[in-house]
Amino acid sequence: MSTHYLKYALNLLISLVIMYLVMFTMIDGINDFYNNLNMFYMAIMMVAPMAMLMLLMMAPMYPKEVEPRPPPRLRHSLHRSFRLHAHADLRR
Repeated sequence: MSTHYLKYALNLLISLVIMYLVMFTMIDGINDFYNNLNMFYMAIMMVAPMAMLMLLMMAPMYPKEVEPRPPPRLRHSLHRSFRLHAHADLRR
């Protein structure tokens, strides 16, 4: 796995923790603290669109890898042999 994706996953994990903790900013005191699974689910729902948006916005930053091509002589001979083979099949 690329280090870019590891950093991306770490970024999303830190964002998830921060969003989860931010939901507790409106409580008055420790007596009002009530932890449940819905709050974690809500934090995930906030991080999910952010993750997709980050992937879409960062995609142009990474150049596409070019597939290796065979040398020109090999390409030419392969093309000629496939073309001859295709014509031979059509003659049958």
